[in-house]
Amino acid sequence: MTLLWKEVDRMPNIWCLKFYGKHVRMTCLGNKGLIMLSLRSKQMNRLVTYDVLSKEWKKYQSAFAQMERGNNGLLVARLSIRHQSL
Repeated sequence: MTLLWKEVDRMPNIWCLKFYGKHVRMTCLGNKGLIMLSLRSKQMNRLVTYDVLSKEWKKYQSAFAQMERGNNGLLVARLSIRHQSL
């Protein structure tokens, strides 16, 4: 089975230019209309979310994750964030 991506919006250009030409690793997660992008490189670590319903982008200036084991033995990430709306 082949799944196809559907473009719903684009990140603001001014944000994209900060990543252009850099070796950035992007991880994308989604749940119930909220998409989270984790953009990481040696020089930076950024967290961006997109709300599909409200079409609102948010970037998180101060974000860090603390990894720990949950009661079931699985790794759990606890995020501490401060956001800035576009």
